[in-house]
Amino acid sequence: MSTKKIVGITGGVLAALVIVGACAAPGEEEPVAQEAPAAQAEDESQAEAEADEEARAAESQRQIEEAKARQAAAEEEERKKAEAEAAAKEATYANKASYAEIGTRDFALLVKNPDAYAGDLYIVYGEISQFDAATGTTAFRADVTGQLPERGYDGDYKFWQDGENSVVTGAEGLLAGVVKDDQVKMWVEVDGSFSYGTQIGGETTVPKFEVYHMDIIGRAS
Repeated sequence: MSTKKIVGITGGVLAALVIVGACAAPGEEEPVAQEAPAAQAEDESQAEAEADEEARAAESQRQIEEAKARQAAAEEEERKKAEAEAAAKEATYANKASYAEIGTRDFALLVKNPDAYAGDLYIVYGEISQFDAATGTTAFRADVTGQLPERGYDGDYKFWQDGENSVVTGAEGLLAGVVKDDQVKMWVEVDGSFSYGTQIGGETTVPKFEVYHMDIIGRAS
């Protein structure tokens, strides 16, 4: 800080005044106002709060990404599992050795309660009784037995006597070569029971089978 001395003559009296200058002398820095401690603490507290909020947001985003990754991994695992099960099932259906013979009594129990046998694989025999525009190209009605019936005097298998009215479904390509009155050997899966309306306005419930292999063994006269 500088001082200036001014000498003046007033009434013969020499007065010396020392004026304290408010300006900085050349080479001296201007005084810097100091921030109040309370305001500085408030700024630091706000900065810390903002940093904490950013950290929480980052952690939340990380958890979301991890959850998405876990879900994607679980879905991929389920997809692979489903594909493996489907492939194994197809291999089972394709192998004729997977289908069991079924005796007359066991077949009667199946007819009594088809739903209890759903999913089971059997070899059955049948004579197609209806395969037309009403049934469509992927289903027919047949008189089905668990064992091959005896032949009559005319040489035909007596499905009309021993068979149980049933509905058989299958791939269009597999069924393309068979028609009404064909007698067939079938490798099937039991689909449970099936109800349909009759021509006289009633309803009947019968066993339903899905066929995967079929051989024509005869034809009704």
